[in-house]
Amino acid sequence: MTTDQIGHGVALMHRRNRRVWLAKRRRVLGATDAVAVLGYSKFKTPLDVWLEKTGRAEPDNLDDKYVVQRGNVLEGLIITEWSRRNGAALVEFPPLLGHPHHRMLAASLDAVGDIDTRQRTICEAKAVTWRAKDDWWDDAVMVPDQYAVQVLIQLAVTGLDVAHICADVAGEYRQVVIERDFDFEAWALPALADWWERHVVGGEEPDIDPVRDYPRLNHVWRPAPGVSIDADDYLTRAITIHRAATIKKKAVQGVIDSARGRIRVAMRDATQVLDPATGDRLAALDKGGRLTVAKGTTNPTREETL
Repeated sequence: MTTDQIGHGVALMHRRNRRVWLAKRRRVLGATDAVAVLGYSKFKTPLDVWLEKTGRAEPDNLDDKYVVQRGNVLEGLIITEWSRRNGAALVEFPPLLGHPHHRMLAASLDAVGDIDTRQRTICEAKAVTWRAKDDWWDDAVMVPDQYAVQVLIQLAVTGLDVAHICADVAGEYRQVVIERDFDFEAWALPALADWWERHVVGGEEPDIDPVRDYPRLNHVWRPAPGVSIDADDYLTRAITIHRAATIKKKAVQGVIDSARGRIRVAMRDATQVLDPATGDRLAALDKGGRLTVAKGTTNPTREETL
């Protein structure tokens, strides 16, 4: 089945072309961009989005990353499994859809299907690694907030009522139902429209996270040779804290390095050190000779690599 419209979403593209898709997507807030602007993303900040949308920085190219390639390969399998389990007849749809009233807000969908010919439903496919599994297997959480918000944006753009987040969680299929949330839209859509108008159209830099945004700050302000500023109380305190913490870090690292060497010398050709009273593993060497030391006898399975 083929359609040029999904709900009330407006087609911003009609043919699938990755180069064109990337170019058009730079001129709108996609669902994952919106997640970052609203403060829910673990991977991007509002500053990252602002730099990309205003052309001050190129987005990171992650295409050659294994985790991204793995996700691309598994996406088709996940969608096929979703269709099979739910009796969903897959529907062809435009590769980029825009909100009918907020044209700066857009969504790219993984799949759309008609379930029992009654309910047109979005499928958002996720390939979850073993390290990220806990948020998906916790019945109180079910799905990380950033993905729930991503799908709520997709529902707002399309006007559809239901979406399924379908995940391969370390080899196990999980499915979570997300329903359209009008209260969320009443808050999020005006906030996103205002952010776009102020920061992308108006050029005003967004609030900056001094920790998460630090690697990108040279894209915000270009250092000018020979330009100096006088330190005020705030800046003086930050410099004092940095100096003290740096000295402490160096001292602690010296202690760690010395202890690591003493442990390794004492182990000689052994591969692990055991607590004689409990049998708990206190330290071990892996195949590459890397030393790990348990962080505490109360939880000996948590280890620190030295």
